[in-house]
Amino acid sequence: MLLNNDVKVVIRKVIKLDNQDSYFSEKEKNYIFANVYVLNENMKCINDELLRNGLAWYCEKYSKSSKLFSIQKLAQKNKKGLWSIPSSSPPWEFRKYLSMRRAKEEKARSEERSVLRAELEAQKRKETDEFIKQLIVAQIEQKQRYQRERITIYERESAESSFGNYPYNNPRSNIRSY
Repeated sequence: MLLNNDVKVVIRKVIKLDNQDSYFSEKEKNYIFANVYVLNENMKCINDELLRNGLAWYCEKYSKSSKLFSIQKLAQKNKKGLWSIPSSSPPWEFRKYLSMRRAKEEKARSEERSVLRAELEAQKRKETDEFIKQLIVAQIEQKQRYQRERITIYERESAESSFGNYPYNNPRSNIRSY
């Protein structure tokens, strides 16, 4: 049976721990593995009873007891407890499934964020391109207005002058004909 150190201290007065093994993992912290017995006249092993009634899983990773394995097989055969549920799965497989599901969900969220980011960038580029087009159109219109104004000024000056194109006929010109 897998016990956390804090649990062991609390229940030491009620139970006896036998065949203790320690297991340390940074992820799972520090656990004690032991056969747990109730301190009464029967001295029943809780590990055996939990497995016999289908209320616990035997994990080969932490224990190599053939006795516990055979007790679990008997409970499975008799469909007791969790073995009566057809789709029951061991906690370590369920945790693995959950972590894979979370990873898939995170990947989907990440892909969705990437798509949204790309759409936002495309929208910004489109808005920037539109703004640049508007600036170019405004510059072209301004040049056209300037050219129209220059043509108008030139035409006005030409109309005011009835002297023709020759500079010596223009009284403002320094060139005189004799």
